[in-house]
Amino acid sequence: MKVFDLVESPEVGIVGCLHGNEKLGAQVIRTLSSREKKLPIRTVIANEEAMKRDVRYIDTDLNRSFPGGQGGGIEERLAPKILKALEGCRYIIDIHSTTSGMADCVVTTTDSFRKRKVRELIEAVPIGKVVIMNKSIGKRRSLIDHVRCGVSIEFSQDRAAESVAAIVERSIRNFGEDRRRHSRKEYFKVLRPLKIKDSSKLMMKDFRRVAKGSAFAVAAGKKIRADYDFYPIFINERGYKDTTCIIAKKIVLGKR
Repeated sequence: MKVFDLVESPEVGIVGCLHGNEKLGAQVIRTLSSREKKLPIRTVIANEEAMKRDVRYIDTDLNRSFPGGQGGGIEERLAPKILKALEGCRYIIDIHSTTSGMADCVVTTTDSFRKRKVRELIEAVPIGKVVIMNKSIGKRRSLIDHVRCGVSIEFSQDRAAESVAAIVERSIRNFGEDRRRHSRKEYFKVLRPLKIKDSSKLMMKDFRRVAKGSAFAVAAGKKIRADYDFYPIFINERGYKDTTCIIAKKIVLGKR
């Protein structure tokens, strides 16, 4: 783990590379650190050993290892050190990059989303799609479940670090004294993972509605039809083993 403060008493923690093969976070941190005008941030490059090996994790998924402990493997021991490093920060932005071709999205969890400050932070991020993960995915062991106020942001692995850094900067400014909001959010609540064996063709796109009764995949020569309306996300994400995608429903706040 590498920790660096850009200013004294930073208010914002920027975390990158919880997954060692997601190098975008480290690139964004280097970009932000090179700015002439320093932001009030503490940067944390998390899983350096996994980065060196270019793997997602060494022993266990770090973003499923919080709050961690001393009796486990590398990630279990690393998790409490990361939490300790972030203790003085008012809020956290955790940067991820996905192998899915989906649009940028803010990720929170069912428990975190109940916090007013987390919802305010989400409103400050200039990204329109918000994914609310349930316990079946994160198991309440992700980083953002164990900090006072934090969100993860997923970007395509091909995104330029400069453009992501600009989004992070704007989010920090929006969450300042005037609390500017980014309007027109779409909220997606995760239902469950979807696993399709022997799939030869997928006829669906991330965040695009699959209507009940419509064919969305071909497996073993047969079309698979939807039993109900759903929205697929993280289609063909390599980090989710044996999972075709995660299915979600679109919600309106107040009608969850």
